[in-house]
Amino acid sequence: MFAVRAALLALCAEDVARRRPAKVLEVLDDGTRVLTKALESGNADEFIVVVYQLSMYLSDMAENDLARQILTSLGRQTLSVTRRALENAEHRRSWASNWNGIVHGIRDGDPVRAGHATSHLVETMRDAALGACDDTNSECAMKETKKGA
Repeated sequence: MFAVRAALLALCAEDVARRRPAKVLEVLDDGTRVLTKALESGNADEFIVVVYQLSMYLSDMAENDLARQILTSLGRQTLSVTRRALENAEHRRSWASNWNGIVHGIRDGDPVRAGHATSHLVETMRDAALGACDDTNSECAMKETKKGA
């Protein structure tokens, strides 16, 4: 799921970076400021909400309805494990840094940079989420076992 999310969200970031709509840049800049404040305050819940909102906003602003629909579905499916991973302050710092890279790539009109930063964002979340699954004993393993049965 995370590989598909990374590819589709990167596609959306690349599209937005090519077009660079002023209103989108404004919203992404504001969102990044709110994300930074949540990071600095240590408020994990607020940080998680803002990250989710920014991700969904980015997919909404791309001109690709299919990518948006799939990303919305995948975002919901991975939200609980993402939430668990983002309870870790180091993971939040990493994600905030990645979001800054995404926004700079979009602002600079650099689709390659925006796409790479987006892929990296989701890949680091995948790694953190898998680590969170390991740390929470068998909950994630039980889900995988049910899928395989």
